[in-house]
Parts: sequence; C-alpha cells; structure tokens
Amino acid sequence: MKYDIKYAAREYEVQGQKKTYWTTHGTVWAENGKMKIKLDSVPTPFDGWFQCFEQKTDAPASFSAPPVARPKRVDSGFDDMPDDIPFN
Repeated sequence: MKYDIKYAAREYEVQGQKKTYWTTHGTVWAENGKMKIKLDSVPTPFDGWFQCFEQKTDAPASFSAPPVARPKRVDSGFDDMPDDIPFN
C-alpha cells in the first residue's frame, strides 16, 4: 500500500467552510511488514509534522519539479587567472 506524505501548508475558506491546502512531499510504502519513506522535499517553514494519506489511484506517485534552466555563466573577471593557488 502507498501513502502520500503531505504537509498542511495553509488554511483557506470556501463559502464559509474552512479547508486545508495540502502539499505533497514524498511517498510511504508499506510492504512485508516494513515501511519505506521517500522524501522529495521539506517545506519551509516546517513545524516537524507531516501527515500520510492513502494514495489515490489516479494521483502521481510523487511530484517532480521540471528541470530549471541554469543561467549562462557571467564572466567574473578572474577567468584568465591560473587555477593553482600556492599555499605556503
């Protein structure tokens, strides 16, 4: 059985009813009497408490953020310096 590891990120209100916005931060597997935990992230700020919810069959196993394009390297002005630093 699989469970999503979730964190109560914030509360909001819809038509006078309080709701909780849950963010997913990993997965728990229960197999052969043992549990495996895979954390993908930790929220900030974090109070130390996660909750586990049985994973829905139509939900992805966990969230993977798309790769972020790295900015091009800017010339620092030190590129023509030798790499060796003498230590005496």
